[in-house]
Amino acid sequence: MTKPFVLIVEDDPRLNEIISITLQADFELETCLDGNTALERLKHSIPAIVVLDLNLPGTSGADILAHIRADDRLAKTRVILATADE
Repeated sequence: MTKPFVLIVEDDPRLNEIISITLQADFELETCLDGNTALERLKHSIPAIVVLDLNLPGTSGADILAHIRADDRLAKTRVILATADE
């Protein structure tokens, strides 16, 4: 059985690593350190989950979330916001 795919979009390398270590046993992971890379990756994949920071260089996390919600291919993708915003 294959593991579900998770895309981690977090620009802080330490937080990115912590999230990755936490999830690596149960999920296939890919990480992005900026919003532009994340949008490009979402063109070619359908993650089960996106762990998303809202404050990113390049494209903002809010814009990525809007893109996910507008793309029918990603209708079943769940998003977990990992941000310091209120």
